Amino acid sequence: MRKKEEKNIPLFDLKKQKQKLRATSLLTPQEVAEHLRLKRSTVWRYIREGKIKAIRLNKRTYRVFEKDLNRFLRKCQGK
Repeated sequence: MRKKEEKNIPLFDLKKQKQKLRATSLLTPQEVAEHLRLKRSTVWRYIREGKIKAIRLNKRTYRVFEKDLNRFLRKCQGK
């Protein structure tokens, strides 16, 4: 007996959640500091002051979207 062919049913519908699943666009404060060649404490200060927008995932974990980092860089270049 042959087994019935299994249909390729995806576990997640990536088309609907395309923006939600783009974890590569999230940076840690350490990665932001390395990218900007700044101290990590400076990046944290910028986050606290609202100069760099960050999201809080839990009590101790923050992430910065690449688009927000690019927005910060464009703002700094304009000065």
